[in-house]
Amino acid sequence: MKTTINEPTKRIARRNLPINDTYRFIRSYYNGGIYEGNGECCENCNKPLANIAIIENSSQKQFIVGMDCASTLSGIKNSDAYEIAESNFKEAKAVRAKINKHLKNEGAKMKIENTCAGDISIYIAKEQRAYLHEWVNKEFFFTYLSDLKSKVKNPEKNDFKTLATDNDLNDYDFSKLSYREGFEPVKITLHGFDFVLHHTEVQAPAGNYNKMFDLKMYENGKLLETDNFYSQREIKSNIKWNINKVLFERF
Repeated sequence: MKTTINEPTKRIARRNLPINDTYRFIRSYYNGGIYEGNGECCENCNKPLANIAIIENSSQKQFIVGMDCASTLSGIKNSDAYEIAESNFKEAKAVRAKINKHLKNEGAKMKIENTCAGDISIYIAKEQRAYLHEWVNKEFFFTYLSDLKSKVKNPEKNDFKTLATDNDLNDYDFSKLSYREGFEPVKITLHGFDFVLHHTEVQAPAGNYNKMFDLKMYENGKLLETDNFYSQREIKSNIKWNINKVLFERF
C-alpha cells in the first residue's frame, strides 16, 4: 500500500500595496486600536491598527498602514522618519508601562494636566507620596499617547503655546549683577509686560536678613508677580516663566 504524504501548504499573506513601488514615510500616530473604539485598518494587510504610519507612493498617493507593514515597503525601513517614529512608539509604550505599574499601588490616583510651560504633566500619587511625575512634550502626548487625552484635567488649555522663550533674552547679560554688592535697577519690557530687577534684603524666619535678587512684573503699571532668588541663572528663567504663567491663566 502506497502512502502519500502531503507537503504543508505555505500560507502567503495577502498584501494590497505593490512591493515594486517606492514609498515615502510621511508621519505617524497612535489611535488606541479597536480597544479604544477606533476602527482604522491597514490598507496593506487589512488588520486593525494602533501604531499607524502614513506613507506615500511614487504617485504621491497616501495610505494608512501599520508600522510593521511600512517596514516591508521599499524606501521606508531605513529612513530617518521611520526610525524616529519607531523610537517614539517605544517611548510611549514605556510611559504607559510606568503609568500602569504605579497605578497598581493601592489608593494611587493619576492627574494629567496642561502646564504653563507648554507641556503635559503626568502625576501619580497617594496622598503626599508621589510615585511618578513626568513632563511630556505636548505634541508627543497628543500624537503617541492620545489614549490618555480624555484624562486631561484642563482640556480647555490643550491649544496653549508658550510665548516667551530663551531667545527673547539673548541680548541681556546679567552675569555681572551681584545681589551682594547691589546695582542700579534693571528695566526690561517683553511681550507687553514690564520687569524691574534690583537687589533686596529679605528677613529669614530666624530674624537675620538675606540679600537676594528681586524681580517684579507689571502690566500697565499694575504689579502682577514678585520673585526673590539668589542665582543669576534664575533671572531669565523667572522672566520667561512669569510671562507664560500669566498668559496660561488667561487662556
